[in-house]
Amino acid sequence: IAQFLSDLGVDTILPAFIISSQSDREAYKKILQSRERGRIRKDIEIITIARANKKDIDLAASITREAGISPERVGILILSTASDLHLKYKLGQVLLKYKGVNLSQWLKKPVSWYRDANLDFIIEHVKYAREIGFGSIEFASEDASRADLDYLLKWAKACRAAGGTRLCFS
Repeated sequence: IAQFLSDLGVDTILPAFIISSQSDREAYKKILQSRERGRIRKDIEIITIARANKKDIDLAASITREAGISPERVGILILSTASDLHLKYKLGQVLLKYKGVNLSQWLKKPVSWYRDANLDFIIEHVKYAREIGFGSIEFASEDASRADLDYLLKWAKACRAAGGTRLCFS
């Protein structure tokens, strides 16, 4: 499929969410190696997906290196959210743990608290991916179409300032 997409002339492929399965890790590795061997175009950008989670980002770097490629030669998409609904009810407990707040506070905290915590959270992870050396860092806001526009813009600007290179609007 990667070779077909390359032949079609696509600029970017996002072939794997490597934390999800061994088969995604293997596919990602094979696609990177195919680019190195010239089986797909050298100029095609290859990106992997990671949650805003250091374990995911570390795994992406590790698999990239196992393929014999420096992370600076690939991209990573860091998946998070800017939607109030997702901030509180999907990512909420992660953000409470991140800030060291007891989980019993989950429903008591206002959305504004989750927004602020989420900014710190995504900035830390974009910076971390930059420190590891990924060549491009896409930042994806899951459920972005339902996000408050002012907060989404603030979130995107913070990601960009932290070293992110491209917004993925989901």
